[in-house]
Amino acid sequence: MHESIVAARSEGSMRFRRSGGGNRCNGVKLDTENPAGIMQPVSAAQSSDLHPLCDVAIIVLAKFPTPGKAKTRLIPAIGAESAAKVHACCLLHVVKRMQALAPAELIVCFDPPEQREPMQHMLATYGAMTLMPQIDGDLGHRIADVLTCVGARHKRMLLLAVDSPDVPKAHVISCAQATSDAQVVLGLAEDGGYWCIGCRDDVDAKQLLHSGIEWSSARTAADTIQRANALGYSTFVGQTWDDVDRGEDLLRVMRRLSRSSDADDRSLFDALKCVLPSDFS
Repeated sequence: MHESIVAARSEGSMRFRRSGGGNRCNGVKLDTENPAGIMQPVSAAQSSDLHPLCDVAIIVLAKFPTPGKAKTRLIPAIGAESAAKVHACCLLHVVKRMQALAPAELIVCFDPPEQREPMQHMLATYGAMTLMPQIDGDLGHRIADVLTCVGARHKRMLLLAVDSPDVPKAHVISCAQATSDAQVVLGLAEDGGYWCIGCRDDVDAKQLLHSGIEWSSARTAADTIQRANALGYSTFVGQTWDDVDRGEDLLRVMRRLSRSSDADDRSLFDALKCVLPSDFS
């Protein structure tokens, strides 16, 4: 059993306090106090209308942005330092966007586990969330583990990485809401993978993801759907979006962001422009 550390904002500075014990699945909680300590009662229907993901936990799966360890397929195009900075921009952007959707809980499942304190410091100004370390193993084992842990306290979950930072908000909401009817939900990526996976607590994530799936391939999504169907789970396929893996992907996304009038897209464009080499084009 481990203590949880709750970070609270007070008069513009961060302070930390110890909270009750928990296990690895509970993670470390970064929380923001309500200065007034007052909450107005809201009915379930009103809450659902105002915050459509109020009963869905969102999980962001991410590496800590260490040069040479994050966004490695971008390194040939922009170098290790810039690749890590791009990853950091995408991570912070995704966390900020997911917070704005007001989910039941936001969990950042990070790797490697020894980077807990730097990750906690990096996200300290981004609102209430839970930090949970990833386990060892392939992607299927890592995803299955966090879905199993979070599924112990939430009925519906949506997990995404930070490779599709500008995925439209409507796509995210659609996939999250689909978990009310479907047991397994995938938001497809153009490369044959998926930018998100959603599921309900009645899904055995380990049975679903531990075998029968060729990860990081053009078959990943098809294998996952086939596996879900074989286990008798109902499925839903959401809208397709692209990943930022290689230099050409980043160029495409930067061009798309530069033409967008969306405030979130413009913010991401400005952040990425600040960290990319001046000759990147």
